[in-house]
Amino acid sequence: MKILHICSGFSDQRIYNQLISSLSLLGIEQIVYIPARAKNQVGKNRNESLTNVKYVYSLILKPVHRIFFRIKIRTVYKDLTKNIDGATISKVHAHFLFSDGAVALKLKRSRGIPYIVAVRNTDINIFYKYMVHLRKVGTEILNEAERIIFITPSYRSLLLEKYIPKRMHERLIKKMVIIPNGVEPFWLNNPPQKINRRDDSLRILYVGDFSRNKNLLLLMNCIERLNKEGFDCNLTLVGGGRNSEEKVIKKVTRQSPKYFKIVNHINNREGLRKIYDKHDIFVMISLKETFGVVYVEAMSQGLPIIYTRGQGIDGYFVEGSVGYSTDPKNIEEINSKIRKVKENLNRMSNEVISDSRKFNWTRISNQYLEVYSTEN
Repeated sequence: MKILHICSGFSDQRIYNQLISSLSLLGIEQIVYIPARAKNQVGKNRNESLTNVKYVYSLILKPVHRIFFRIKIRTVYKDLTKNIDGATISKVHAHFLFSDGAVALKLKRSRGIPYIVAVRNTDINIFYKYMVHLRKVGTEILNEAERIIFITPSYRSLLLEKYIPKRMHERLIKKMVIIPNGVEPFWLNNPPQKINRRDDSLRILYVGDFSRNKNLLLLMNCIERLNKEGFDCNLTLVGGGRNSEEKVIKKVTRQSPKYFKIVNHINNREGLRKIYDKHDIFVMISLKETFGVVYVEAMSQGLPIIYTRGQGIDGYFVEGSVGYSTDPKNIEEINSKIRKVKENLNRMSNEVISDSRKFNWTRISNQYLEVYSTEN
């Protein structure tokens, strides 16, 4: 079996190569094709130690391709077929429905190579939502895929409810599979030796970028309100960058420094693990989120989580077992959920560690192997 991965986001996140590395351990031969926009993306995130994986980076994407989707797909398809021998490929794994799936569809129609396709945040919240003229393309890709992978149950529901005609539901549902992202083995192999919880101030943690999508200014307003209501808590923000950084820093330094602390990006996992160990609860109320592996990292270290309803990790857990989902725009609800976690902190702190173990790459790569091996 030889799998061709088409992954336009490969250079942006390590998560894709974690899957590919795990599949490599199962003996699966793989080719990873990465269309790149910038020189610094070429070679990024590859695992040089894998002998049965070939990486093909192609610096072919230009600004015009952001506007003209069909030109982009033709460009990528032409380059891919020039550089990769399709005759040796058993199956294509397209990691994004539109950007990668459209190329996979052309390969199937021209060369008869079957494909599976994943549906992610940008597919739902950008392409389907705003690019109405491309919805037909998305539906064609779904219709001809052997399997449709959802990283989170919430996106499966959203796609069916808002964008897929009901007459197609029965056919597509049979092909749909929910497979989460995994967490790096480090986190599962290093659970906390002892969970240190205090009865006074609740220590809340966020880890990630400071983009508007992460909704940090509203979260900070939540913390301020809780403290004004007599609920003692503080928030540590680990990370930085992106389009809300300036406002977040200004709010911390000028308005409420006693409630907040900023810690710059921590690139080593041991350092980050020590940060988790000093906190009680992890909160990330993104407006949009494909999965959010950082939730699982926090869980592995004994931190209950508060997460966005209908996004990311929502749907994997019974409400109240490892934390709570919430409306990311409703301060009253968010604060109510923070209070609930505080009430159940000791029970949840132990349950989250156990539940984090289902997100190990060995288990997940075996799920993909089963999908690759199944034919319609």
